[in-house]
Amino acid sequence: MAFNPNISISMTDCCNTISICDTTCYYDSCNTTTCTDGYGVGANIDKWVVDKTKFNITFPNGSLITSVDLGYIPNNRTWFNAQITGGFSGSFSISVTGLGSIGSVNVFNTSISTTTTDLVRNINAGTATHKFKAYSSDPSIGLIKIFRTEKGVSYNGVLATVTLAGTMTGTVTALSGGTEKEDCHTTTLAKIYEASGSPVLNNNVGPNFFDGVWTFEYVLYKDSGNTEIGRVSRKILFNCNAVNCLKQTLLNQDDCSCSKELDERILKTRLRIEQATYQFKEGLYSCANETILKANSLCSDVCLDC
Repeated sequence: MAFNPNISISMTDCCNTISICDTTCYYDSCNTTTCTDGYGVGANIDKWVVDKTKFNITFPNGSLITSVDLGYIPNNRTWFNAQITGGFSGSFSISVTGLGSIGSVNVFNTSISTTTTDLVRNINAGTATHKFKAYSSDPSIGLIKIFRTEKGVSYNGVLATVTLAGTMTGTVTALSGGTEKEDCHTTTLAKIYEASGSPVLNNNVGPNFFDGVWTFEYVLYKDSGNTEIGRVSRKILFNCNAVNCLKQTLLNQDDCSCSKELDERILKTRLRIEQATYQFKEGLYSCANETILKANSLCSDVCLDC
C-alpha cells in the first residue's frame, strides 16, 4: 500500500500559537487492518527514517510561502532492528544493556516466519516492564523492528545483543533516534516568518494568526533531507480572534451602554462564526473566509456609538 502521511493542525488557547502533529498511522502487528498505508506497512518507510520536514503555507488571502523548515521531526523514540537470518531449532534472545532480555523464543523445527512472529509476541508481552515494542510487517524475512514507547535520549547508543543457541543465527543494530522533543510541534507566526525568510504577508504582522482558511502542506524527507518521501495538504479554519473578541464582549457587556443594538450585534457575530464553521466543513472555503472576516468586523464594532 502506498505511503499516506497525515497531520493535524490546531490553534492553542492563545491566537498566536499553533500545534502541528504527525498523525500518520503505523503498523500494528496485533491488528493489521487498523493501518494499511502508514509507517512500517509493507515496504513503507518507518517513522524514524524521516530526518527533515518542510511546510508550504498558504494564507487566507492566497499568499504563499514555501519550504518552511520548522525543525520538526515526527519521531522521538529510540529504535533498533533485529534480524533472524537462519535456523530452525534452538533459541533466540534479544537483550538491552541495563534491562537484560526483552524477549526470547525457543525454536523447534519452525520456520523463520513462525519464529519471528513468536519473538515479536514475546517482546510485546513485556512492554509494560521494559518499555520496548516490536513489530514485523513481513515475518517471512525475519526482520523485527523494535522501538521504545517513551521519548528521550537515554537509550541512544545503549548496546543491544543477541544470544543464540542451536542452529539459530541473527544480528541486531545499534540503538538510536531518541529525542527529548514532544510528539507535537508548536510554532508562532514570527517563527514561520523567521524560518522562511519571507516578508510579512497578508498584512499579518502578528503576533496572532489572522482568522480565515489556511492551507498547510506537510512534506517529509529522508537521506538528510535530499529525498522526498511523501506529502499531504490540510486546510484549517482559524477563528480564534473572532471567538476571543466575542468572549471579551460578553464578559464586559456591562461596560457598553448600548441597548438592543449591542445584543443584536453579539448575536450576529456568534451566528457568523457558526456560519463560517459550517461553510468550512462543506468545503466552501472562500465563503468561510468572507464570513469569518465579517464576524471580526462585527465584533470589533460592537460598541460603536455607545
